Amino acid sequence: MKMMLCLVLLLGMNSIAGAETVYRCGTPDQTVYQQAPCDEGRAVDVSDTRTPQQRAEAQAAAWLTRQDADRMEKQRLQQEEQARRHAERQAALAAKAAASAQRKKVAEKHPPMVIRLKPKAEKTPKKEGDSTSKSGH
Repeated sequence: MKMMLCLVLLLGMNSIAGAETVYRCGTPDQTVYQQAPCDEGRAVDVSDTRTPQQRAEAQAAAWLTRQDADRMEKQRLQQEEQARRHAERQAALAAKAAASAQRKKVAEKHPPMVIRLKPKAEKTPKKEGDSTSKSGH
């Protein structure tokens, strides 16, 4: 945290040293701010009136806000991915249910053919003295 504060202070000092003149130009309908002078434009004081401590605190707060925003974005992306996967699963289940309903509808309209086979006549066992058997006598 101390390192972050030092970095913020250095950045703040750099912005003070690099202050340039800014000109307000344009029409009443459209105002443009730029670094180059323009016709009927006027210089605008854009100096930062905050103390170095106030600038450092503001930059530290902005950094924390950015960290929160990054965390929330990551969380949002995870939730969106979960919602997408859930929607895909639901769509797959709905498609499966629709296909099953279609198969059932077709089966009701066209019941399967049932082929009933007649039972084979039972063979009676041959007796040893049966005259129907052909032997070589």
